[in-house]
Amino acid sequence: MHKRFDMQEVKTKAQVDKAYEEYQKFIKVSEMPKYKFKYVNQKGTTIAEERYENNTYYLIVANTLCTADYKAAAKGTLFHEFTHILDEEELVQMYGFSHEDRNTPYVYKEVHAEQIKTLHLLGCKTIDDTESIDKERIRFQYNKKLYNIYDYLIEYQQELRCNIKQIESAIQKNIRINIYEFNNILNRIFYYVGTASIYLKYCDVSAYEKLDIKDVWEYYGYGLDYLLKEFIKNPIGYHTRELIEAMSKIRLLLIVHFDKLGIIDDTL
Repeated sequence: MHKRFDMQEVKTKAQVDKAYEEYQKFIKVSEMPKYKFKYVNQKGTTIAEERYENNTYYLIVANTLCTADYKAAAKGTLFHEFTHILDEEELVQMYGFSHEDRNTPYVYKEVHAEQIKTLHLLGCKTIDDTESIDKERIRFQYNKKLYNIYDYLIEYQQELRCNIKQIESAIQKNIRINIYEFNNILNRIFYYVGTASIYLKYCDVSAYEKLDIKDVWEYYGYGLDYLLKEFIKNPIGYHTRELIEAMSKIRLLLIVHFDKLGIIDDTL
């Protein structure tokens, strides 16, 4: 039986393929890993996702990527996922990580991918074109509205604090948070670190006190506060095996901590 022809899928694949070529020029690498495109109906909030299965990279793209709600953010989202592909390939070759090990490089990959996405949204033509940064560009999408980077980060902080209230409510009411939703709560922290580190490195270092969300770091603990400092200090894309493993340990300790509190539902 032949697959039904879907013009939206064809248009989306063409956009993704074009963005992949543009990403290669942006990141300034001579060759990118090959990937296969997979088009799916959106479930939850995910509109694009990188996976490695059966010796192949897949870019799984939701049917909503090119719709009005997400069109403004589509290319940035793709740059984030393309960075996952490139990072995974590099880390596997450099440190011998397994493709099946999703946990060890997880934090580094999420923060770095958001850094690359942020540089793109700020107007850089290549990864080292920081002179083109325009911190007033209205390109950062949050709750279907567009902001400049600073206002976006301030809005974002409120979400991180609301997530803490959600966790506290779950603890007090003895209810559980689905593991995927809890993982997304942690991801949102890593995305914030990625974007805030770029702003503080290249836009306005004097904003550190307003963007260093001490109340959030203190609530979660386990050295989470060191992430922002580390990514500000280091060049974009800097990593060592020890650094990646230290970041991984923070996430693991957080998951273990909240699992012991009985609020994570890992039922699939």
